[in-house]
Amino acid sequence: MNTPSIALFLLLSAPGLSAQNNPEPIRPASVFEPPAASKVRSLKESTAASPPELLTTEEKTEYRETGDYAEAVALARELEKRSRFAKLLPIGKSAEGRDLYVLIASKDRAFTPEQARKTGKPVVFVQNGIHAGEIAGKSAMLMLLRDLLTSGRHAALLDRVIVANLLVFNADGHEKRSRYHRMNQNGPEAMGFRGTAQRLNLNRDYMKADAPEMQAWLRFYNAWRPHLLIDHHVTDGMDFQYDITVDMPMNGDVAMPLARWTSAAFLPALFEQMQREGHVIGPYGYFDSLQPERGFRIEIFSPRYSQGYAAVRNRAGLLVETHSLKAFRTRVWAHYDVTLKALETLAADPGAIVAAASQADKATIGLGGSSATLYLEGKLSAESEPHVFRGLTPEKLPAPLAGGEYTAYRLPAVDVNTKIFRTVEVRKGATLPEAYVVPAAWTEVIARLRLHGVESETLRASRRFQCGQYTLHDPRLSTQPFEGRIRVDVRTSEERSLCEVPAGSVLVKLNQPAARVAANLLEPDAPDSLLRWGFFHSLFERKEYFSAYVMEPFAQRMLEANPGLRTEFEKKLKEDAAFAASQRARLEWFYQRSPYAEPGYRQYPVLRVWSEGYR
Repeated sequence: MNTPSIALFLLLSAPGLSAQNNPEPIRPASVFEPPAASKVRSLKESTAASPPELLTTEEKTEYRETGDYAEAVALARELEKRSRFAKLLPIGKSAEGRDLYVLIASKDRAFTPEQARKTGKPVVFVQNGIHAGEIAGKSAMLMLLRDLLTSGRHAALLDRVIVANLLVFNADGHEKRSRYHRMNQNGPEAMGFRGTAQRLNLNRDYMKADAPEMQAWLRFYNAWRPHLLIDHHVTDGMDFQYDITVDMPMNGDVAMPLARWTSAAFLPALFEQMQREGHVIGPYGYFDSLQPERGFRIEIFSPRYSQGYAAVRNRAGLLVETHSLKAFRTRVWAHYDVTLKALETLAADPGAIVAAASQADKATIGLGGSSATLYLEGKLSAESEPHVFRGLTPEKLPAPLAGGEYTAYRLPAVDVNTKIFRTVEVRKGATLPEAYVVPAAWTEVIARLRLHGVESETLRASRRFQCGQYTLHDPRLSTQPFEGRIRVDVRTSEERSLCEVPAGSVLVKLNQPAARVAANLLEPDAPDSLLRWGFFHSLFERKEYFSAYVMEPFAQRMLEANPGLRTEFEKKLKEDAAFAASQRARLEWFYQRSPYAEPGYRQYPVLRVWSEGYR
């Protein structure tokens, strides 16, 4: 018996896990489907226009099943074979060694980043299956690309845009198919797993970039710099009328030119076109149907998420969330239509997003050394506006096993007049230096910066700068791992002085388009900084110690030599009872102020620097 067989035997032998003990999978369903979902016009037209050999498993099974990864790759290869405007590019490998593919659709045959830039057309990068159980986007994109490339339907869009489609981001998770994944989801019959083979959530990995899949993604993204990222998901949670909700950065979390384009041009047109097709579309966020007076609140996304990462790269990002309780066919329909309508909106004025991205890059180049405050982390402001939430009727039902009650959702559909909170204000920000300096020893940090496309140079000789260095106070390490790492929160304070930076250090100048991502990686207070993700944990470990019988007499000598230190010490004794009661804390206080204090302990090694003489 080989090893996989032994593992399968052990799994099926575990209490409660044998196949005969498992009930049939539950398939929860929404009590409301948009009326237009009975027609799914765009899907039916796409299927009717396709030759039988290009149909997906979804179409062949009336949307009961989804195909495996090999089918997606085979269909993409067939599209490449049949259309001179298609090119299938391998971009890297998954943790288990599967090839990851992006299918490029370009009327100009612009199959390299350089060729694409020469066309002046916006590049739209669509990714599917980042959470492999949320797979309706894969199905929709295979159908839409078929229409763009072979059937002639919507082919004119390629006159004005270039489409790059990542077939399945989490290919390993896609192949771990089970009827028992995603309990809250209504089909398909078997679906992939949320995490990668390394049990990482790719939609938390954009900044720390631990997964090989993400590292491959970043290399592609850095090369192509697409103007719009569309990320297809399926959301869980309460039942409501919406078959699709979306989110895009358009506050301080994205450069102003892109915020204006998103809020004034793109989203209004997208919503109007989706509604015209019969979709019930709304913003992504949170609403408590039992407490409607609290209002609807959008979610604030940091750069660890797809559209948040696009924002710090000065690009637009569209998060698409269809709903898990809607029929699988309804979800595929929504993903197909939202991508099509996004392309149509761009095609109506392709120069607008290209100009907004260019202006965002130029604005970002000027941030370093300026007085502007860069947004790092936000919070919802108290500002709100009227909003209609397209809900259903909540009903409390008894929960005898759990105790108490649970909320279910019933007809009739209810349009709730409430308010929406979607204005984000700065919770944490930073004024940026002219550059950062990373000491040569921090090789993993330097490698991450380069992986993100941040430009840097290695100093061949020492240089003098006006330097700012953070001291890290009160580190609080999480007690449980999150995405394979122990996160840390700290308080920071900064001191500035002239300093000599040795040769071999890496200088990261901020007069570059990647300045926002550099700051979000290197400013400790940023929610997804490398420090908070655990790349600097050794800073919080002591390497040297003292004994009381040595420290006590030396501390007395320190007081004799420095009367001001005595005043400071006595003040501390009066104001801090816990400090006064602890012999070790009192001696530690002197130790940290002595010339014996351990160099580098809780001193952030990445320097913020300005040209010498800066004041």
